Amino acid sequence: MKTRSEIFGELDREFGNLLTKGLPSPETFYFVDILFAGCPCMVSVNHSGANALWIGSTDYVAGARRIWESRGIEATQAPDASGRTRSWITISLEGVSERALFVSLSSYICLKCMESGASTSSTIKEALDEWKGLFLGRAEGLTLNELAGLLGELLTLQELAESVSARALDFWQGFEGESQDFRCGNLLIETKTSISHGNSLAINGLRQLARPPEGALLLRHFRLQAESPQGISLVTVIERLGHLGLDVVRLKECILRVGASPAQLSDASKVFRVMERRCYQVDAGFPCLTEASFTEGRAPAGVSSVKYTIDLGKCEPFILQESDYLSRIRNL
Repeated sequence: MKTRSEIFGELDREFGNLLTKGLPSPETFYFVDILFAGCPCMVSVNHSGANALWIGSTDYVAGARRIWESRGIEATQAPDASGRTRSWITISLEGVSERALFVSLSSYICLKCMESGASTSSTIKEALDEWKGLFLGRAEGLTLNELAGLLGELLTLQELAESVSARALDFWQGFEGESQDFRCGNLLIETKTSISHGNSLAINGLRQLARPPEGALLLRHFRLQAESPQGISLVTVIERLGHLGLDVVRLKECILRVGASPAQLSDASKVFRVMERRCYQVDAGFPCLTEASFTEGRAPAGVSSVKYTIDLGKCEPFILQESDYLSRIRNL
């Protein structure tokens, strides 16, 4: 069975092929069949550029009905008069033009149908609920601090992409909730971003600054100035990463996983200026807490979450020169 990554890529290509036709005339659609879903499946675009996913369902229905609706996404079900399937479930994104959102949603639904071997309305509704929780869980999107943190990770991703091009996106794991933001073979990179002038950095958990048994851990720190008249925005960084060869649709899906709203993907009004960038080699003696900090090699019983701050002033002996840092990532 295909992986979700493979489904995502194939759907993105099919959707791209669909767009090469331009837009159809009013009240008509352009369709492309999706041949790998295990059931009749199509994607379409209408005269206004709105996208839709059509799933052939085994349900019998007497007439058209709405089965799910939320945040500009609607699922309807209607009988099929062609005899190709019993009914069609159509998931439409009226007023939502972001391609990454459409491909993400469609690939998730197709995978769920393939995994369950069913394309019933209950399967589709369950997939829609799960996808909404993963990608649209926060209607308001990222706060200013969270947006700055995301930009820090994307700046690190840009540095990696300048060395290894599109492969860099495979290194990014921060959006998946892993302890470190990047895993590049035996090199781990944790990115932290500040928008204040203080020297404290918040560390989440005992594993975030834990060195791997074999390999190295780097702490990359950016200091940004918020609401700057000139600098970088989420839009400009995404554009730059696209120019470096990254799959922008896949990248945007990762950004949605972080908690950004679809509107933030095209919002260039939040501008930050990079004031400082530093890298620290997390070696023995670096000020941090890990499981090895405790006599039993783990946190005391009953302690389930540890958050603490480190003083960057005490980290200066561990600074890695910028040229040495860039040399490390060029050799990945």
